[in-house]
Amino acid sequence: MKKILIIGASNIDYFGMTDKAIIKKDSNIGTIKVSFGGVGRNICENLARLGADVTFMTAIGNDELSKSMATALKELGVEIITPDGIEFSSSYMAIHDSTGDMIFAINDMKAINKIDVEYLKSQHGLINQFDYVVCDGNLSEESISYIFDKYRDKRILVDGISATKVMKFKDYLANIYLLKCNIYEAQALVGKKLHGNELLSQLMHKGCKTVVVTDGVNDIYFSDGLQIFKSTVTPVKDIVNATGAGDSMFAGMVYKLIQEIDIQEAVEFGKEVSTVTLKSPKAVSEDVNALGIKNK
Repeated sequence: MKKILIIGASNIDYFGMTDKAIIKKDSNIGTIKVSFGGVGRNICENLARLGADVTFMTAIGNDELSKSMATALKELGVEIITPDGIEFSSSYMAIHDSTGDMIFAINDMKAINKIDVEYLKSQHGLINQFDYVVCDGNLSEESISYIFDKYRDKRILVDGISATKVMKFKDYLANIYLLKCNIYEAQALVGKKLHGNELLSQLMHKGCKTVVVTDGVNDIYFSDGLQIFKSTVTPVKDIVNATGAGDSMFAGMVYKLIQEIDIQEAVEFGKEVSTVTLKSPKAVSEDVNALGIKNK
């Protein structure tokens, strides 16, 4: 299996979940948990659990939680590349209601700014070894621009992350090997509130080839650059935690695409990985390992 380089964020995640309906401006009874997250890190862990050969370029701090986060990835066989002198990793705090849906979140992503153009230049020899590069939208616009300009020969895969962050890629849509985004991110890229085939057609018109657009429990629309397809979503019962589900779906698709498997099968496998994640209290489920064993 081909090697993958992921360039992106690592977070210390703090999750709060209420026992009952949230009461605003009040202290709600519930549970608080700490875990490891970050879009790039979540994708990395999922791919490692599936059995992929992954190298992760990220910004990890020197505090004890950050060291534990790095150790956990290394134990899964991930090689970590990180700048020196980072005091604390990025952090993310999310509040979920009693159904598991996220109500709001706060992120502190300053550490990822250490993956700047100068650092990327210093790692050219490493980056150049990989055919597949996953690029995290938490990177700065300057870093993203450098990656797309310098590594035009690479297959670059992108997860939209948010309607704001996906706009960092708007000038490079034709150069993205796989773009996965939700409907709001896709609408931001086309500048219109379109849906389904119309939305996919507009994305293709802007240069997208292999593109996947999710819409919660509604149908997934995707394209291989030539045709538009649709995949039905089966609602997941007993959702424990929605955070990380999109990252896991993306990782599942990447896992299949690096094996030269078509996008239709990749989307279906991505849905499987996402379903497993929704039933886990963590942003990445250890049960993903079993999917990797089954799909070898």
